[in-house]
Amino acid sequence: MKKFLLTLTLVAFVFTAFAQEETSNEKLRWKGHLTNRFWDNWEISVGLGGNVAFRDLNSDGAGKFGFEGNFSVAKWFHPIVGARVQLQGGQFSNSSYVDDAAVKWPYVFAHADALLNLSNWIGGYRADRVYYAIPFVGFGYQASCFSNKYQEKYADQGVNSAFAFTYGLLNKFRVGKRFDLNLELKGWLYPEKDMPVLVSDGGRCASSFSATVGLTYRFNSRTWQKGYTKQELDVYVNQAQALRDELAAANAAKAAAEEAAAQAKADAARSEAKALAAQTAAEEAAAKAAAAVNGIHAQGNVIFFNYGMSQLTAGDKTRLALIADAIKADGGVYTISGYADANTGSKAGNKRVAANRAKNVYKYLVSCGVNADNLKYDSFGDSVAPFENFKANRAAIITK
Repeated sequence: MKKFLLTLTLVAFVFTAFAQEETSNEKLRWKGHLTNRFWDNWEISVGLGGNVAFRDLNSDGAGKFGFEGNFSVAKWFHPIVGARVQLQGGQFSNSSYVDDAAVKWPYVFAHADALLNLSNWIGGYRADRVYYAIPFVGFGYQASCFSNKYQEKYADQGVNSAFAFTYGLLNKFRVGKRFDLNLELKGWLYPEKDMPVLVSDGGRCASSFSATVGLTYRFNSRTWQKGYTKQELDVYVNQAQALRDELAAANAAKAAAEEAAAQAKADAARSEAKALAAQTAAEEAAAKAAAAVNGIHAQGNVIFFNYGMSQLTAGDKTRLALIADAIKADGGVYTISGYADANTGSKAGNKRVAANRAKNVYKYLVSCGVNADNLKYDSFGDSVAPFENFKANRAAIITK
């Protein structure tokens, strides 16, 4: 048993270290999504069904149907890759090799499995997907013939145990935000010596199969964040630099206008007409500077989001930092309006996600030093569509 527990611990450690390794953004990406934090995307499952055991791989000595119950804990490191530990147990029913009498023998099997979400790998990750096909392979430790009832009936046989390899297909059906229905088809291979002496005919390998129906509960974060390539990030950086340059030019123009206004007031004593002309020129320059600041704001006043998402990306925060500088320089009152795509989701859900988008933009602008009195936010859900392209309506828009 100590050897078995050590084996499971090493397997879990390898899976976790492989998937959670802190590397660059490029290495964390696979098919457009990032790996998650350790405590996100966990699942616990229970299942119940039937089983059958064979003496050898040629289906010789097939038993009658028995029963199985199982309990699993799984962790998904990515929409495609996961791992789980499962404890299953039940009872097999086979005919005696000696006198053809029924022999019912209990077993328990603990194993660690590697999971591959084939649906997300082939079809791409979708938060609203209903069915998932998940093949798995793994290994563990099986013990049998250990119950008091069995030992009393067959006192001369003892307890059997051996390592076993498992494989199968987990069919998951999404029935809610937190719950899935499971149909698990599983087989496992183990030395025939793990079967009762009255059942085994001395072969090298035995096999068992089971089919169970169960329920899965998913907790903590259940969705995945989209990753960006270096080329995409370079585009955001270049756009941010262009906005920064324009803002610097606008601030320089505004400073020049203020200096000209001060000079005009100093010259007023010498010539009223000359001072008035200088003041008019200064006011025109200040208006141009304000227009330049507002122009910068207008170029970046829309923050777009992915389907169902309201969190700000690194690129969004860079743009909002520039917008924050423009708002502070202008000093006006701005409104942040949240919108959602009417083609997907429910009315209530769209209202909620639109409100979260506006609120997150508001919070980040305040964190950048914008006075809260200069900001307000509201949510239109999917009742208003500012853009013809429905995907573009997953946005928050800043207006004055």
